[in-house]
Amino acid sequence: MGVSSEKNGLYVFCIAENKSRKSESIYFAGKERDLIFLPYREMVLAAAVVPLNLRPLKENLLMHQKVIGSLLETSDTVFPFSFGHVIRSNKEAASLLQRLYPQLKNMSPLIRGKIEVGLKVIGKKDWLLKKLGEAQSGLSGGPTSTKERIKLGEMAEHFFLKVRKQFDLNLHQKLSSAADQSRLNSILTETMLLNASYLIKKEEEAAFDRLVESLCEPLKDQADFIYTGPWPAYNFVDIRLKEEKSS
Repeated sequence: MGVSSEKNGLYVFCIAENKSRKSESIYFAGKERDLIFLPYREMVLAAAVVPLNLRPLKENLLMHQKVIGSLLETSDTVFPFSFGHVIRSNKEAASLLQRLYPQLKNMSPLIRGKIEVGLKVIGKKDWLLKKLGEAQSGLSGGPTSTKERIKLGEMAEHFFLKVRKQFDLNLHQKLSSAADQSRLNSILTETMLLNASYLIKKEEEAAFDRLVESLCEPLKDQADFIYTGPWPAYNFVDIRLKEEKSS
């Protein structure tokens, strides 16, 4: 099945190993649609025919993640696309596969049989305020001058850098040693102390889960922990997956 209308396009979920997959039905973009697989050599592009003006609804995002997750269960190698990627035709899909194939083939051994898990650490407000107060104990009363306010701001910045460094040492470095690869992601809020991703072998997921639990348990009075996965290697696929637009 392909694109049959100028108002429709192909929504791309991912590229995975070609294992004689058959089309199946999914509820996506407001109706039942066929999940189709377009092959190229030993790879296949998973897609669905959708309107070109596809709306970025939460239910679509959840199905995007579900489709990729199901393929991750049956494939040793999955290259995920970002949510919302629509191309115009089967011909464009074939061109995309052909263009990306050499890069994906070279990258396959690096992520084959592996999954990504993520860990975000959010400092507890009461604990942070207590520790920040201790760090600023040398100041008597509130700041009364511009110079004192600047000094107070610098102390707060230094405090958060120090706390993040401690979590990096006590948590991230130990998890990195147990993973095949690790990556520090952007800190999104002031109270976020760690945002990291880890690439691990599928068969080592349970052992890694236990390690995360054992390292986080003693720190639960200090922070909340958001541990997610398994995911495909979103943060470890160093390749431009989207079709480049012509100028």
